[in-house]
Amino acid sequence: MLKIRNYALIILSILFITNELSGQNNTSSPYTRFGIGDINRAGTGRSIGMGGLGIGSLSRGYLNNINPASYSAIPQQRFIMEFGVDFFVSQFQTTTQKQTNRDMNIQYIAIGFPVLNWWHSSIGIVPYSNVGYSISDETNSSTMGYIQTEYIGMGGLNRFYIANSFSFKGLSLGVNLSYLFGALQKNSYSLVENDDVKSILSVKQQTNLGDIQFSFGAQYTDSIGSDTEFTIGAIFENQQDLSVKQTKFALRNVYIGGRMAVDTIQNEVRKDGNITLPLSWGAGFEFRKNNKWSFGFDYYRQDWQNVSYLSENQTVSTSEQYTFGVELIPNYRSFHYLEVIRYRLGGHFGDSYYNIDGASIKEFGMSFGLGLPLRKSSTMINLAMEYSQRGTTDNNLIREDYFTFSVNLTLGDIWFIKRKFD
Repeated sequence: MLKIRNYALIILSILFITNELSGQNNTSSPYTRFGIGDINRAGTGRSIGMGGLGIGSLSRGYLNNINPASYSAIPQQRFIMEFGVDFFVSQFQTTTQKQTNRDMNIQYIAIGFPVLNWWHSSIGIVPYSNVGYSISDETNSSTMGYIQTEYIGMGGLNRFYIANSFSFKGLSLGVNLSYLFGALQKNSYSLVENDDVKSILSVKQQTNLGDIQFSFGAQYTDSIGSDTEFTIGAIFENQQDLSVKQTKFALRNVYIGGRMAVDTIQNEVRKDGNITLPLSWGAGFEFRKNNKWSFGFDYYRQDWQNVSYLSENQTVSTSEQYTFGVELIPNYRSFHYLEVIRYRLGGHFGDSYYNIDGASIKEFGMSFGLGLPLRKSSTMINLAMEYSQRGTTDNNLIREDYFTFSVNLTLGDIWFIKRKFD
């Protein structure tokens, strides 16, 4: 039986992760200037090593936050907790410049448990989108003189969710109740300088968002013969308007002949308008044979072209993602450790939701992962390495390369079991 201190540890961990996710910058991509930033690809330890596969995957000994219907596979009287961090090196380049960044970020924290034989639940928090960029631009104008502008953005959205799944023989239905919250900061600083006058224009804009969102999932699992099992799954999320509070402050400092004049151009709080999240849906399957190997494929789509962003024009369009993944366990009953390790491989490719000058920004990635079980326990250490690429240097665009190393911990415990002492 889980002890009280274990519950306290879980609660403190969730509070800590909530604070850390609110404060961290998970990206430094110039593309995050558009829309609500990079959309986080959901997935936990096993999924990350398999390219992000999950729509048709079961939560059997681990958690799968991609499809809420998957939690019906959590074993009875089993409590599961997962936590993940990643370390990444990102490289951005144009035809003339190159920049490299390094960072570490918290991925997620989640717990899953059975409520009744046919009812299972999960609670967790994950980043939903990330904004982080710093862009400089310099020009010389014959009429205005030297102009330098710097654009800086940070922040993002987080998702706290409570998921429930309900099983009926081979069918499982799931629902996610989520609370999306966070702030997006998009600032600019412009310096205009000529022989007589120098002026600095500062524009600071912060958009706070928060609202409730529902998403749904379904899975059907059956057998083919005596040693092969398959699961088909689907997920759906309706178009959703988020409540918005936006503050905007603009200040100009003008220097003439050694004297400074300060002028507040704009200082307002805006509560009208909305930011819309798109209608999203996906489908996938996974085959499993002899508790030895599994293979799956997912398709996921988000229709961004019909959404609004405070009535502003945004360079976004429909995004599509194709994902495949495989896992091999040589012999899960073996006493040789190398034979009980989970070996994982996966990949993904498709169009991101960024659309620059009518061209969709494409992306792809490959990943390799290991599931390292700890003997005589239900704990699994999941390691994954991923290389991904987005964009191109053609047409004055930016190519981004990411090398990511992920560490995820899956902790399992049996609860509601009475201990007997002699």
